[in-house]
Amino acid sequence: MNFSNQYVRDLAWACFGPRLMHTRELNSGDLSVDNCALELTEARRDWLHQLDGSPSALQEWLERSPTRRLGLYFEALWQYFLETDPLVDLVAHNLAVRANGRTLGEFDCLYYCHERQRHVHLELAVKYFLGIDGETASGHSQWQQWWGPNSVDRLDLKINHLMNKQIQLGQRTEAEAVLADLGIIDPILEVEIRGYLFRKTGSTLPSPMGYNSQQSLAKWLFHSDARTSIAAFQSARFTTLPRLHWLSAAKASDNDCMNGGEMMAALDAHFNTGSRPQLLAAMDETGWETERFFVVPDGWPAPEPSSQSS
Repeated sequence: MNFSNQYVRDLAWACFGPRLMHTRELNSGDLSVDNCALELTEARRDWLHQLDGSPSALQEWLERSPTRRLGLYFEALWQYFLETDPLVDLVAHNLAVRANGRTLGEFDCLYYCHERQRHVHLELAVKYFLGIDGETASGHSQWQQWWGPNSVDRLDLKINHLMNKQIQLGQRTEAEAVLADLGIIDPILEVEIRGYLFRKTGSTLPSPMGYNSQQSLAKWLFHSDARTSIAAFQSARFTTLPRLHWLSAAKASDNDCMNGGEMMAALDAHFNTGSRPQLLAAMDETGWETERFFVVPDGWPAPEPSSQSS
């Protein structure tokens, strides 16, 4: 889905790209929870191509609530799809449930699916985790071995929050009343997680339980190992990916790309003045991303000062 417009590429990746986790394999107690059932049909593919040719409506939608937060940008893309698609109706998003002056939680998305003739409660997340070597069991790593680049997020914490709190919000009496006001009773429950898992270069750490094995594990490496590792890439062109370009495959012009030596100089300058991990992409000769990898400071996973979740 290499669309020319960045927003359309991100939309296609957010809503129809490879899922990070198989929701059925995550613990949700007695509830039946699955991935989002809305698939990339031919009609939706045609819609994306038309949007790529004339993306102004999508751009105007995103400009209504500009953000530097990747998670909010990801949710806005989903909201546009659910608002626009003729087979679904977006009923509400970011709908808070309150009691006694405090917020109990929010419904990410509530939509009506005409094909299933049911309302759906959809929770969304986009996350990036780096694997820490350690003991494994049954051919899988543990969820707690996968850390966010800010050293605060962890895969186990995110899954537990999604499956044991966010998707269970509708089971609370206070939330049932909110849903009833919208005419929603017993909605289908869906959780969709997108993102990437990164394994240290040279590590054999297996993927965690529930991981979508059709998506290859990406790589991470320490700054002190970057010179050797970057030289080993088949690509001779690299670019840095700013946070809001972490979703779909990158497309870069010659002016945005660096050779290996230039990239190392940029990394040295960055890590001499800060400690925030850098997400890089290796590019082919036409300017399309071939793979991406994190470079982290040698002291990682020490927490970043004033770190902020995506």
